[in-house]
Amino acid sequence: MLLLPVGLMAQPAGIVATTPLLLDSVTATVKGAFSLRKLRAAFAGPALQVRRSSDGTALDIGFASGALDTAALLAFCGSGDGFASKWYDQSGLGQDATQATASQQPQIVAAGVMAMLGNAAARPAMRFTSTAQQCLGNASFAVGAAASSAAATVACRTTGGDGYERILSYTAPGTQDYTSNASVIWAYFTGGSLNGYQGSPAAQIVAGLAPFQLASVFNGTVHTLTLDGASSSAGASGTLAATGALGIGTGAGQFWDGMHAEHIIIAGSLSSADQATIRSSQQSFYGTP
Repeated sequence: MLLLPVGLMAQPAGIVATTPLLLDSVTATVKGAFSLRKLRAAFAGPALQVRRSSDGTALDIGFASGALDTAALLAFCGSGDGFASKWYDQSGLGQDATQATASQQPQIVAAGVMAMLGNAAARPAMRFTSTAQQCLGNASFAVGAAASSAAATVACRTTGGDGYERILSYTAPGTQDYTSNASVIWAYFTGGSLNGYQGSPAAQIVAGLAPFQLASVFNGTVHTLTLDGASSSAGASGTLAATGALGIGTGAGQFWDGMHAEHIIIAGSLSSADQATIRSSQQSFYGTP
């Protein structure tokens, strides 16, 4: 009888045997975890709810071997299109991001073909189009009055335009997110650069059209963006509202033209060790620089 070494034994679907999953390896307080791969071993839910174009039917799509179950997704969509109506939160808090309006749902399958980031790693991603105002969100997303926060993102732009385009933002109730220190834009694009914003423009760093890994870290006094390992910092201040509106690909009428693959949202401090762990994992899986 052949005995497999430890780490090569058969595992339940969706579990990667050789290494712990990303969020099982960090100590940060995660408030939202949206990804097209599995991030926590304890998460038993699906990755996405997808609506197919042929008849409007929606289906939850889970994971296979730790990644999005693309075989099930393509079988469901057939030769038609697939759109994400819900991105499930893997943090354990159930703070899912949704879009009820069909025309504003980001696309994951086009004519029977998976949407991809577009680099050599060829990982699935959702395409958001600004003209169609495609976005996902949660109007009652709770971060718990955080005096510091962070987000780690894998995404890319798909157009060379230079308007204001939001990647990820959080808006306090009854405020305009570009003026309130109780809100934060973890990442938006304008002027040829990715930017952070809390009460006033914070850090900015030049970005092109290639898939990127971005850490946006606000420690209470300084907002630092780290794009594929290169950093830019600027002063900022504020305490986030305990509950507000999370926008993925949107905020204040500004919509993202590009792909989204992963967003991890953290309330409180993000240690340098945790940031390095997240960066290494995202870089390895998604093939970003």
